[in-house]
Amino acid sequence: MNSENPRSLLRLTGISLGASVLLLLSMKLAIHGDWTMQGVVYLENQPPRDLHSHVAVQQMWVILVFLDSLPLIGGLWLSAAGFGSFLTRRNVLRPIVGMAALLQANWLLAWAGGLNRFTAWGLILLGIVLLIVRIASQSKQPRQWGSTSPTVGSLACVPVLGLLLVACVCWPGGIWKVEAWGYDVMSYHLQLPKEWLAAGRMFGLHHNVYSYLPSLVEVGYMLIGAAQGTMYEGIYAAQLFHASAAVYAAVLIGVLAARWTNIAGGVAAAGLFLATPWTVITGSLAYNEMFAMAFGAAALVAVFEERPRSLLIGAMLGASLLCKLTIGGMI
Repeated sequence: MNSENPRSLLRLTGISLGASVLLLLSMKLAIHGDWTMQGVVYLENQPPRDLHSHVAVQQMWVILVFLDSLPLIGGLWLSAAGFGSFLTRRNVLRPIVGMAALLQANWLLAWAGGLNRFTAWGLILLGIVLLIVRIASQSKQPRQWGSTSPTVGSLACVPVLGLLLVACVCWPGGIWKVEAWGYDVMSYHLQLPKEWLAAGRMFGLHHNVYSYLPSLVEVGYMLIGAAQGTMYEGIYAAQLFHASAAVYAAVLIGVLAARWTNIAGGVAAAGLFLATPWTVITGSLAYNEMFAMAFGAAALVAVFEERPRSLLIGAMLGASLLCKLTIGGMI
């Protein structure tokens, strides 16, 4: 299976453009009502003359959220790829392995009381510099195309992906009644980073028992809040960050399925994972499940390598456990 070649990359570019169009269409269909805080303010202060003008305001808000958040999200994954490029040779594993390393370094920084806006961006830029160094050192070497690639399973089930991303720009507490309107986000996953930022460090809070959990992902949200200035400014970036982990988990699941079947089987497996309502609901909120799934899937990919490395497998399982303690037995 030679899916990681220039033609595949060109096809992926075309699929990405098509997905962007479908995403815009999904915005037009999915966004209505008081889905954002800005939309609520708009309706209270200046009621629109018709529904179409309100929808236009909401669509503009969605675009602004993406423009504001994607540079930080992209920077985080580029930084992770930089760290991962020195930790594993497998291209599809480099970003997720590097993300585990980045989050662990960030965890230690927050625990020591050294996480602030300067150090947050410094950590991100360090990984990007490492990526540039790695690319420069390999620029004169012949490119080795692997047997599988992140293209397997990526952007499968595009309508669901559009729904996932649009849900990420909805304010916490505004959607998902089935998940108690995202109560855990406001009382735990984003509340802890908010209080830790105010205190200047991560530590156990007597009034919140969840603060005594490992909180690897929550400290990642703390990094986003530090980089953005406040946790309030980082709400949507945090939700998109978690959604990006869901997409990466789908890619890894697709890679696994393609090993045992074919590319079509990989796409089907990835799309099925993304289309699962549990994935869409939790993935669009600032939870921690999708990072646990992505790290666990990375461990499984490492298991089925020709030369499995016990250290890499153990590290990915450990990272998954640090995200969510109950995930260990499941994986």
